[in-house]
Amino acid sequence: MCRKSLVHSVEDGIPSLLGEIAHIVGEKESAARGRTVWTGSRNDPENLILLCREHHKIVDDHEALYPADRLRKVRADHLAWLETQLTTVQRWRLQLGGGAAGARSG
Repeated sequence: MCRKSLVHSVEDGIPSLLGEIAHIVGEKESAARGRTVWTGSRNDPENLILLCREHHKIVDDHEALYPADRLRKVRADHLAWLETQLTTVQRWRLQLGGGAAGARSG
């Protein structure tokens, strides 16, 4: 939701995951959005969203402001944005012999 980096790297090179996996429809009926109808497993990846600790707490404490439909849209919008941030791998080849080009995409 906030696009805050959810991975922290320290000097030892071992990253720490700062994000928390949140259920869009609560895992239990007593959880936030737990009474929302969900036909699959509540732990299905389609029902999960990675949030920073702050937003996880906010969306669970303010269920009326963050119903399941809104969180599904946040998740879908983020995944669409992420697709635009990923680059495709460019194939390359080395041209040996006569020609000025050393490496070029192909």
